[in-house]
Amino acid sequence: MRLALLFFPLVVAGCAGTSDTPCGTDKPSCDTGEVADTDTDTDADTDTDTDTDADLPDARDAVVNDAEGCQDVGGTPAAGAARYFWGEYRGDATSGWTGEEAAYVIANDTWKALGGEDCVAMWVVTATPTTTGSCPTCEVGMSVTAVYDLVNSTCPEDMYADDFATTYAVDQADDNSATWYYATSAEPLGTGFWSDGVGANFLSPRACAWF
Repeated sequence: MRLALLFFPLVVAGCAGTSDTPCGTDKPSCDTGEVADTDTDTDADTDTDTDTDADLPDARDAVVNDAEGCQDVGGTPAAGAARYFWGEYRGDATSGWTGEEAAYVIANDTWKALGGEDCVAMWVVTATPTTTGSCPTCEVGMSVTAVYDLVNSTCPEDMYADDFATTYAVDQADDNSATWYYATSAEPLGTGFWSDGVGANFLSPRACAWF
């Protein structure tokens, strides 16, 4: 199964719902009060870059790359890690989406002493439009199929090496932030960003996993 680990997630406020099995900043706007460019050379004035990455901020910028807070259980050191789930879906509700999801596992001191190390588990994902289920305030529903990416994953296979299918609902705010839920239960999944015609992403709350 996708989550073979015990974890203690933080709570993300959002639609109320029952529990579901997990799969697992405002950026200041540019000042537009600039002096008009009268340069007759237009080479530097025309941007022909078709890369849309800048239109969708990376939700992973919020990752804290250490295992602080996940070193012990009740004061007793235990093998474990800090863990985040992340996903990014490119596309739209007309043609569907493609992308990837990942579990980022940041080893704690005890697990490192036993031979553990930081690792990532990856899935290749596709999604088709569906209803938003138990989240009536959400604008987008996704029916997701995820295939484990053995080639690009570095975690031990017995941790996450399963395919999965699930449904998500996404609440898209006017400031281009996005809150993701499991559509069947409205349990929060994570927060991130969305961009019209580009896609959306999420990062789950930091949680502890124990081995």
